[in-house]
Amino acid sequence: MTLGEASDYLDVANETMMELAERDDLYLVRPSGAGAPSLLRADLVHALRDRRDGALFKEEAADLLGLGVRAFRDLLAKGLLREIPREERVTHQRSLRRVEVERLVADMRGKLAQRKREGRLVALSNTGRGRRTVGQVCRAVLDGGLAPRGLSREGRGLGALLFDVDEVEAALPVRTTSLSLVQAAADLGVDVESVRIWSERGLLGTESRVELGERERRVTREGLDTFRTRYATGAEIGELAGTTGRWAGERLAFLGHRCLAPDSATRLYPRDILTPELEAALGVGRRMPTRQEAAAASADLARRVGEAFGREAGSRLRRYWNTFSDEVSGTCLQVVVGRRQRFKSRYVFRFNRPMRSTLDAAAVPWLALALADYGTYALIPWAQARDLVGDGTGHRDWLYLEADAGGRLVDPEMARHQRWLEEE
Repeated sequence: MTLGEASDYLDVANETMMELAERDDLYLVRPSGAGAPSLLRADLVHALRDRRDGALFKEEAADLLGLGVRAFRDLLAKGLLREIPREERVTHQRSLRRVEVERLVADMRGKLAQRKREGRLVALSNTGRGRRTVGQVCRAVLDGGLAPRGLSREGRGLGALLFDVDEVEAALPVRTTSLSLVQAAADLGVDVESVRIWSERGLLGTESRVELGERERRVTREGLDTFRTRYATGAEIGELAGTTGRWAGERLAFLGHRCLAPDSATRLYPRDILTPELEAALGVGRRMPTRQEAAAASADLARRVGEAFGREAGSRLRRYWNTFSDEVSGTCLQVVVGRRQRFKSRYVFRFNRPMRSTLDAAAVPWLALALADYGTYALIPWAQARDLVGDGTGHRDWLYLEADAGGRLVDPEMARHQRWLEEE
């Protein structure tokens, strides 16, 4: 199959497909650079899809386990679940193998024991409150030091397991009145080195405690609560936006919000930056569009650009795909909609040979480069735009424009051509 067919089959971007083809050696016929199409081995692409389908988003894994976000993060921190190495993933977001998540549920449920006596039973999520974590409880079960005593009807996965409160207290006693940096890191679900850096910078308060032999610098429960009130990690913000912490960090940097203690592995931000305006910019509560919806939105944006150009030129333009033309005046407008790469500042536009041929044949040709996230476009005479799109020797050329968080083009010359559509 062709690269485009494989991209559609795996539901990934063209650039991602090219990276996968190189990484997994999928090529049957490699790109020659002479205009000949490249071909991929269909059997290897099918195998790649099977691998993709066998991987889960973190949200899907947490749902399958029947646990909340914090408990799920604790399982990862305790090594009870392992993320797929980045170099083995088909897509970055699908980071957990379904079979390993299901195996953990089966192993935990396999430890279910008959209830010995009358006692108060609580769900797994409630055993981890305070200084004891869900990951510690699960580790104790797998190691044989604790056993679930029942299943709830409402829960699913690990969330359905019920434990005897007294047995949990006996197996995992809590005697300390404060936490070490290692314990604080486990409680926060982050790496201990980041906690150490935050402590040194005064972001996470510590104090010396002599009680019960606690003679090192310790984190009190009150200090931990204050920290959670004041700060949010990139992972938390990513979960709020329904995405990853890495994506959230890139988006926040693009919007001008730098993380505190940039040398720490875990990104940290003041919680008060999470205003309604920032949440809207992050897409909180907004469902990500499907490929079909994104394509429909691009087509509608092209329509609006064509209609605005027609009104300005005083011509009745006829539309064919994203080409708008007037046979009487010889006016022709080619609209190309560009998308931003991972919410960075660069927009990518795909310009192909048929577009060039159409514009070269027109008496009055124009090129419009529309930004997918905003109602704006750069309107450029083809004579001037021809230099932007290369020499036309390849079947497809890639154009790039830099824009800021408000959709304004960065290059002064391109900004001179920028226009904004009126709200419909």
